[in-house]
Amino acid sequence: MIIRTLNIRQLLIAALLCVAFALAPSRAQAQFSSVSVNAIGWATGNINAAVDVKLDTKVSLDLPLSLSPVMSQKIGWQNVTFAPGIRFWTTELYRGSFFGVYASGAWYRLRYDGFDRKGWATGVGFSYGYSHLLSKRWNLEMEIGFSAIYTAFDKREHRTYGVWEDEYWWHTRRVMLVPSKLKVSVGYLF
Repeated sequence: MIIRTLNIRQLLIAALLCVAFALAPSRAQAQFSSVSVNAIGWATGNINAAVDVKLDTKVSLDLPLSLSPVMSQKIGWQNVTFAPGIRFWTTELYRGSFFGVYASGAWYRLRYDGFDRKGWATGVGFSYGYSHLLSKRWNLEMEIGFSAIYTAFDKREHRTYGVWEDEYWWHTRRVMLVPSKLKVSVGYLF
């Protein structure tokens, strides 16, 4: 998988370049897009940004990317997640209710309860959201979504092993139905 060969610095640079290209001025006047950040994600230590691009009068393409570099000796969560999706707006773009369909892919490392879990996940989901215009260029957006996720991870005990001790690994695969989006974001429209 490509995500395993890239380090976090390269992924952060790629995400910043995507946002910079989305913010670059274009000559086409009919273009309508949005760049937003999820406040709940930032509050939990997740660095994130999303670009939303108009595809049709009531359809847009959402491209969110998030990563979390937080890890300590006893507890922590590191992840890189990309969840592109299509949004179907009920009234007009970036105003009112919308329904979304999205795919997601993630690489993660989780440490708690004395164990390390390192793996990847992929899935598809559905979401519902509402966008409220704050001004001509700013909006507030709320979204909740559920996904069917397939995950595969390796689990091992988090401790220092001596020369003659065995290290035990468990490989686990699961399919789960989970809440996968909880978003309260502020966006800039251009």
